[in-house]
Amino acid sequence: MKTSITARHFELTEAIKKHIEKKANYLHSHYNFIIEIDFTLEVDSESKAVENQMAEAKVHISGETLHSKVFSKDLYQSIDELTDKLARLLSKHKK
Repeated sequence: MKTSITARHFELTEAIKKHIEKKANYLHSHYNFIIEIDFTLEVDSESKAVENQMAEAKVHISGETLHSKVFSKDLYQSIDELTDKLARLLSKHKK
């Protein structure tokens, strides 16, 4: 499984990268039909919104691409919520 990470408007730290890789490995271990996951992380520091940290993913599975996006006030929380949301989407496709 291939995993790519794109960071917008901030420097991707090693800790965030490892957190994403851990979540991607979790998804792949439970849903081995995943071909590729493209993560996009964005911090909008100019936004007045409290929930200005976005985690988005495109999950490529056989013949289809699943997409999900989550906003929160903390990037790690966004990543965790995104992983939960993706797991629910993938469970529907597993059946």
